[in-house]
Amino acid sequence: MILAVNLGEPATKVREFVEFYGLTFPVLLDSQGKVGMLYNARYIPTTYFVDNDGIIRHIKTGAFTKRSDIDRVLMNMLMKVES
Repeated sequence: MILAVNLGEPATKVREFVEFYGLTFPVLLDSQGKVGMLYNARYIPTTYFVDNDGIIRHIKTGAFTKRSDIDRVLMNMLMKVES
């Protein structure tokens, strides 16, 4: 599952962004920055890969530039689950 959390921008701006890029996953609003503080998100974007048990398995600061980079992280997570 993919979830996005927007840190502090107004809902109208987030909605425009979602529509412009055709995002199909939920984008949650963190208007007070509580989620950002909880997860220690100091840079935007920061991506957290969380397993089925809710454990953060990988953190990536900055944007992904290639789909293969995301696939590699997911594959590593799957291989650790299987072993």
